[in-house]
Amino acid sequence: MTTLTDDLHDVHPSRARLSLAIAVAVTVPGIAVRFLHPDLPHALEALIFGVAIVGAAFMLSWGAEVAQLDISAGLAIAILALIAVLPEYAVDFVFASKGGIRSCSPDRAASR
Repeated sequence: MTTLTDDLHDVHPSRARLSLAIAVAVTVPGIAVRFLHPDLPHALEALIFGVAIVGAAFMLSWGAEVAQLDISAGLAIAILALIAVLPEYAVDFVFASKGGIRSCSPDRAASR
């Protein structure tokens, strides 16, 4: 069994900071495109969002590894898995709520 000092022995602090800075740097343009809505070609937007997703995935996995220092590995992985599937549940919720509103609207019921 390795200890925390054994695990950190091979990692150079400046390399760790550089890796984290790169992950943040490739994620920020995706957030900016999402909220600023610039007029970009769709292919460029897809590329920006794809790279941002990869950067966010790296940060999530690093966060899960850090969480294993304080909580059990199984719980850290379970939380990571929950975070990974939350967007799918959000999309399902939006589709279900919009579908329910359309099918139960008074206008539609009156036209039958």
